[in-house]
Amino acid sequence: MARSRPSNNHYPCSPLAPPSHPPLEYATLRGSYAILAQPIADNMKKLNKSINKEYPPVVLYLEDLEEIERVLRDNAKDFVITYGNCQYDSVNELVGAVGAKQILGVELKAQNPYTTIDLHKTWTKIYVSASETTAVGVFHQIEEIILRCRRWFPWIYNPFFPFVLSILLGPLIYLSTRYGFLIGVYPLMLVVVFFVWGMWVSLGHHSLVWLVKKPGSFIARNRDQLILAIVSGLVGAILGFLLAHAEKWFYQ
Repeated sequence: MARSRPSNNHYPCSPLAPPSHPPLEYATLRGSYAILAQPIADNMKKLNKSINKEYPPVVLYLEDLEEIERVLRDNAKDFVITYGNCQYDSVNELVGAVGAKQILGVELKAQNPYTTIDLHKTWTKIYVSASETTAVGVFHQIEEIILRCRRWFPWIYNPFFPFVLSILLGPLIYLSTRYGFLIGVYPLMLVVVFFVWGMWVSLGHHSLVWLVKKPGSFIARNRDQLILAIVSGLVGAILGFLLAHAEKWFYQ
């Protein structure tokens, strides 16, 4: 005679019986969805991470420094500005003490939230020690000023730009031997000029600070970039003229 299987109601501790009160520490499966217990979500805390970002080369003027100082004074405490081995309480004090029109290596600091704007000769960085709403607002206001002061052609100062130039050397040399010396050397000279300028800025003039008001004219505001363009054109033209005559003399 076949014996009937006892129901799970007679064996409340049987593994086949679903628990009447599942522990809240575990997720309970209902159909194809996983529902996490509320106590686990309540114990989760969001980490307060710092914000640290680096920027391409910049050129700042007196009004840019004053605007950064105003942002830090309105949203933080204990503003100081460091240049060399000295600390100053304001941008105006720095201007009166230094006397120079152009400087390198300036750092602006404030507390609560701890914020630094490091205008070093080889980098430009913003650091904010917290990711709260006030700190994020300070970061974005300062970043807007820094981005506005970026130099032209930021790709020249990219760390990978020299590697790109080295890749171009082979085709340019091939063109000079295949189709004439002038065709390959002329663009090669322009590449060299951009390379030297990029290294000069990146390795020693990354954050250039002018302690004077920004000039009003377009030429005065963009003097460095225009000088680079003019020098590149003159170097290319002179070398092209000389190489053209040298090529004719060589083939004759």
